[in-house]
Amino acid sequence: LTVAVLTAFVLSSAHGLKLCEYNRIGCGGDSSCIDVTNGECSEYLHDRGVVAECVEGGLNFTTYTWSNCSGVGLTTFFGGSEGECKTLSHASSIGFRWSECVDKECFAWDSTVELLGGQVKNMNEIKIGDIVRVSETDFSPVYFWGHKDSSASSSDFTEIELESGLTLALTGNHMIYANGNLVRAAHVKIGDSLLDADRGASKAVAVKHKVSKRGLLNPHTIQGDIVVNGAIASTFTSAQRAPTAHMLLSIERLAFRLGFSVFGNMLVSKRPAVLDWFSSVFDSSG
Repeated sequence: LTVAVLTAFVLSSAHGLKLCEYNRIGCGGDSSCIDVTNGECSEYLHDRGVVAECVEGGLNFTTYTWSNCSGVGLTTFFGGSEGECKTLSHASSIGFRWSECVDKECFAWDSTVELLGGQVKNMNEIKIGDIVRVSETDFSPVYFWGHKDSSASSSDFTEIELESGLTLALTGNHMIYANGNLVRAAHVKIGDSLLDADRGASKAVAVKHKVSKRGLLNPHTIQGDIVVNGAIASTFTSAQRAPTAHMLLSIERLAFRLGFSVFGNMLVSKRPAVLDWFSSVFDSSG
């Protein structure tokens, strides 16, 4: 069953997008929003067809005369981060936003990790097999990249400053330890107790949401946690419960121990929609 699910995981490249059109420039006034799939034809507002495709640095947005994406196509490139208000070049009175273009469960590109032996590296320099710090005393090898894109950007980061002086940034749906529980970073509040790997429990003294930062990085360790900028976080996200995600990745951990990889770099820029579906089935049945 695990092999079958993970095969589907590899084959799945679906990516959810939400497109919102506003009736006034500057994204004011009334809005109409639709959910579409990255790179696929969808029926857009006003009975038009649209293909929205996430690309490096932004979004390609092509509208067609007919809802099946036939007829004349007009392509507009929107540069910048999702969530920013843009203007359609062929309809200057309309404001436009998109969201969920990139995976949102990662650390920022300038995050640091500590290797066995004490060397500190930027997370984007870490390689499969590197042994990194995961707790106050323990280290564990990195065996898999859930996402690795140093050039991507997102406006969904939560930036947390601890009383001990540490600061880290992770996307809102990434899991972190707060008050003894795994919670979404977006749910962390001032006063919550997080874990400083050197000093133990430390309160959050500042929390900023919806911060724009570059980089989307998510290395997985055999142990399941990772120390980032000195704070202990999980390698898992809210897409599925940690035990479920841990089980689904068991074949990759086994492959790593045997000296090869099932996935290699195939998943570093793909959102596992099938994994999300299976997770809901698995959780409801358990």
